[in-house]
Amino acid sequence: MPLTAPQIAVVMPAYNSADYINEAIDSALAQTGVTIELIVVDDGSSDDTVKRVQAYGDRVRLIEQPNQGSAVARNRGVAAANAEFIAFLDADDYWHPQKLAKQWALVRDGASLVYSRFSLWEPGGTGDFPAADAYLADCQEQGRVSKPIRNGWLYIDLLLDCEVWTSTVLARKDLIQKVGGFDVSLRKGQDYDLWLKLANEAEWHGVSESLALYRIHGQSITGSVNQNNFEYKILSNAYGRWGLQNRDGRSLPDAIMQARLGRSARVFADAHLQRGSSEIAAQFYKISLSHQPWAPKVWLNYARARFTSR
Repeated sequence: MPLTAPQIAVVMPAYNSADYINEAIDSALAQTGVTIELIVVDDGSSDDTVKRVQAYGDRVRLIEQPNQGSAVARNRGVAAANAEFIAFLDADDYWHPQKLAKQWALVRDGASLVYSRFSLWEPGGTGDFPAADAYLADCQEQGRVSKPIRNGWLYIDLLLDCEVWTSTVLARKDLIQKVGGFDVSLRKGQDYDLWLKLANEAEWHGVSESLALYRIHGQSITGSVNQNNFEYKILSNAYGRWGLQNRDGRSLPDAIMQARLGRSARVFADAHLQRGSSEIAAQFYKISLSHQPWAPKVWLNYARARFTSR
């Protein structure tokens, strides 16, 4: 344990992250104005990830586990944390040096859930990523940042769009554990599911600056197509559990939620139709139509999927 008790535990899951993890770790260790403990949970990497983490010595606490997915890794990191607040940083992303300090200022004012805006970190023409500090500053100056921050009870807002991104979140450990942490049954979207659960426990507060970079590269699973529509499952579960009303009394019209569910099913079906998975496409076009029956294009694509799956 450090002489000064950490205010924030930084939890970083890692799986075959050797190409990028040094930049992520360095950005966490460079945080100013707060004391942190950095916990890296290696999820069964087969590359040099573990060696790269070990090179930092006692500045980083390394936990190793067989490959079980990022949800299990994050939950394990949360459980191991000594600090009362948890910040999440993925092993291929980057933080502004004052990211945690700016968020901690909101915690001192009473916030339990904090996030910030962020920017996409895209490679240049040669495939290399531009220097993080200058790139993030350019993004901020040019307005290449995520959606404006919302504050307050955001459950119904998050139902419509997951505006909170994992590597920007700072949250009280006891709240994360109260709602059960990350759902390990979800291959994708565990973070979205957790933000919805937390949104029913406390108000969200945000920093309007872009304080993190979300690296876009081919190894990320975010853009991959799965056999299961995890977004639809998450939305359906939330709808069934909490309905369409915030703790502050604001509510969402059911017609808007039906459109949201229908869109989630349709987008998933479109992706599978394009890849030739006609049976899965037909299944989710049918689900989409159950929410929005008056959608001619969806009916047309449903017919196409049914015909090609025979």
